[in-house]
Amino acid sequence: MEELELREREKWVDAVKGFAIYLVILGHSIQYATSQDYNYAGNTIFQIIYSFHMPLFMMMSGYLFAYSMNKYSIKNGVFAKVRGILIPCISWGIITYLIDLILYRKQKIGIAAALDYTYNSNWFLWAVFFTSILAYIFISVFKKKEVSLAILAVINFVLPDTPEYFHIQSVRRLLLFFIIGIAINRIKIMNKLPPKYYWITLTIVFSIYVCLMIFVLRRGEYFTTQICMLTGIRDAIKIVLNTLMQLTGCFSIMLILYKIQPKCKLHVIRQLGENSIVIYVFSGILFFFLIKDYCRIPEEYRYCIKAGYVLVISLIITGISYLTAKLINRNKWTKKILMGK
Repeated sequence: MEELELREREKWVDAVKGFAIYLVILGHSIQYATSQDYNYAGNTIFQIIYSFHMPLFMMMSGYLFAYSMNKYSIKNGVFAKVRGILIPCISWGIITYLIDLILYRKQKIGIAAALDYTYNSNWFLWAVFFTSILAYIFISVFKKKEVSLAILAVINFVLPDTPEYFHIQSVRRLLLFFIIGIAINRIKIMNKLPPKYYWITLTIVFSIYVCLMIFVLRRGEYFTTQICMLTGIRDAIKIVLNTLMQLTGCFSIMLILYKIQPKCKLHVIRQLGENSIVIYVFSGILFFFLIKDYCRIPEEYRYCIKAGYVLVISLIITGISYLTAKLINRNKWTKKILMGK
C-alpha cells in the first residue's frame, strides 16, 4: 500500500526519467546512426541533450534515494541498492560480454574477463550504485543527514584529482546533482512553489538555461564541479556557469513535467521511466552491436533526411527496448535479475 501511494505521488518523477531516457537514446542515435565521418559532437541537438540529461537522471536518483534514507536502515539500504542496481548491472554486463564474445570473438574467455567487461559496461548504473553507497557511508558517520551530505559535497569539490577506480570520476562529476535531488525531496520544493508564480519561475529558469547554453555552444566550454581542475579565475567562472547551465536545464524539465503530468497523464513517457534501467542497457546493446555497424546513414544525404532517419531510429530503438522490458517483467526471476525488482 505504501509503495502504491508513493507511485501515485511521484508519477512526475517517472515522467522525468522517461523523458531523460529518450534523450539518451536520441543522443546515441545522433552518434551511432550517422556517418562515421559526421561530427556528431558539433551537432546542436546533441550538445543540448548532453548539457543536462545525465545530471537530470542522477538528480532523480537522488530524489528517490531520499525515500530510502527514511525507510531503510543503512544495512538494508545498501542491500536494496545491491538488489536494485548492482545485480542487474552485473547481469546485463555478462549478457553483453557473451554477445560480444559470440559475435566478434575478440574478448578473452574466462570469469576474470567477463567481470572486467561487466565493470566497464553501463557506467551510469555503476555511478549511481557507488554514489548511493558513498551517501549511505556518510549518513552512517554523522548524526544529521543534511550535514553529512553537505560535508560529502564539499569533500568532493575540494578533493584533488583522483584515479579512475570504481568509476570515481563519473561519481564525482554527478555527485552534486545526486545531493541536490535529495535536497529537493526533503525540502519538498516542488510542492512549495505558489501556483501564481509557477510559470514565472519556469520562464526565468528556462531563460537562464537558454542564455548559458548559447554561451557554452559558442565557446565550447565543458562541465566540471571539481576545484582540482581550477587553474585560475577563468576556470572558477566556467565551473559556476556550466553547473548553473546544467541545473537550470534539469529544473526546466522538472518544472514542466511536474505541472503537466497530472493533466496530460503522460502514460507512455512514464512507462519508459518505470523501465528505464532495461531501456538504458538494452538500447546500448542495440546501438553497439547493430546500429553503429549496420545502420549508419551515408554523409551525402541532405540534412533533413538524416534528421528524419535519426528520429525514426531513436523511436524504433525506444520501442524495441520498451517491449523487451515488458517481456522481462513477466517472469519473476528475470524481473529480479535484470530489473532489480
